[in-house]
Amino acid sequence: VGRKRSPSDKELKMYAKQMISAIQFLHRHNIVYRDVKAENFVLVGGVLKLIDFGLSIQVTPNQRDNEVTGDLVGTLEYLAPELLQSCCSRDHITRLERRYSSAEKIDNFCKCEGYGKPVDIWGLGALLLELASRGASPFVVGNREEDPTYGKILNGNYKFPHGLDQSLRKLILRMLVSDPSSRITATEA
Repeated sequence: VGRKRSPSDKELKMYAKQMISAIQFLHRHNIVYRDVKAENFVLVGGVLKLIDFGLSIQVTPNQRDNEVTGDLVGTLEYLAPELLQSCCSRDHITRLERRYSSAEKIDNFCKCEGYGKPVDIWGLGALLLELASRGASPFVVGNREEDPTYGKILNGNYKFPHGLDQSLRKLILRMLVSDPSSRITATEA
């Protein structure tokens, strides 16, 4: 999906439907994509296609979303709050340090606990808001090295562009819910 101009509300609704459909398909097959971002959707003959499944994981059908364990992967501005909370908290690092020998570099070995399919929905919400905002990430402002991106994600600190269609706004609001158990699912979207 290009970032040169904001799509019209009509185009954005069409893109949202296609993106959600791709994630619905994966979730029906118990796959968590884990890397939703503009660069992983390509427009082919007027239809969005999801590409690059390198970070995807398959989960068991009876596994609850908060039981999935995996690596901290993805692109920062699309990471869901539960990823940042479970993977980067001081408590999590302390548990890792206790579990593994001091010879291992803990900061290079970050296993996350407690995330699943809802991370894809958060990523879609961040992407849709970015597209509606002329390609400006809702969570990154200015110099990336000095930007409080983690805090903006954890606090749900983002703004909608003026004049955004109300149905799109409602959809994005339901996707960008900090609590993953309250976040809309791909099927509900």
